[in-house]
Amino acid sequence: MLRPIRLSACCVALFVLLCADASAGRLSTAMNQEVNRVRAGHGLAPLRQSRPLNRTSRRYSHYLMRRDWLGHVFPIRASRRYRRVGEVLAMHTGRRPRVRRTVRAWLRSPSHRALLLSRRFRHMGAGRTRGRFRGRRATIWVVQVGRR
Repeated sequence: MLRPIRLSACCVALFVLLCADASAGRLSTAMNQEVNRVRAGHGLAPLRQSRPLNRTSRRYSHYLMRRDWLGHVFPIRASRRYRRVGEVLAMHTGRRPRVRRTVRAWLRSPSHRALLLSRRFRHMGAGRTRGRFRGRRATIWVVQVGRR
């Protein structure tokens, strides 16, 4: 009797993990597509999505949420596969992804705009974490761009 219950609990846990991973992948792709839509409007080549940069962006967004801090650490914590890397961060209240709004906010900042519209970079990764930031529901985005 206990065996089927354990098996079904394992299946439920695996399903939840797979759904969370798929959701993270979809959001990274959505962020990549939005950045590339803006780049195309400026006559720039698209940035290719990078699994290593997605992974390090996601890990760094978790780190920022856990530390209740928003800032860059130098050197940037990105995949070692890249010689050049850049990073943009965003935090907003609430748990919705707000991909388009986040990209628009970055484009209003001269330094963030310069990084996202740079011809130097070829790859991109995005990570998002939802949780509590300074006591409020929040979402933190990290986007890393790189060149091998």
